[in-house]
Amino acid sequence: MPRVDFYILADSSSDKRELFACRLAEKAYDADQAVYIYTDSVASARRVDELLWTFKQGSFIPHGLSDANPGGDAVLIGTQAPAENQKRQILLNLSRNMPPFFEKFERVMELVGDQKDEKTVARDRYKKYREAECEVHAHNIGR
Repeated sequence: MPRVDFYILADSSSDKRELFACRLAEKAYDADQAVYIYTDSVASARRVDELLWTFKQGSFIPHGLSDANPGGDAVLIGTQAPAENQKRQILLNLSRNMPPFFEKFERVMELVGDQKDEKTVARDRYKKYREAECEVHAHNIGR
């Protein structure tokens, strides 16, 4: 089972979550780890795709949308499970739901905002990961 890290952010805005996701994707890319970013919607996937181009001056992370990509980029973004030929080590979850395909990854990163409803949903996911016998960790960011 994968290791699961919950990052609890001090700011709940989607912009802050997406920026933090970009920073995590960059760190993974620098460590030669392939990432799949799971989102709730095509619009969200496109926002993250665009943000990966602009979030940090001088940064370049090969990335693309999963549906339009044969799997070669270091970071793929999508709303469904990645295709079998799109092997990834890290699943970065920007969805409010627990990805039903999480066990295919070595590591799962969950981003949680500071709003009460987000924390409630995240607690449920935390419990489900523990029940699946994942090694689960929590990190407070920006506090």
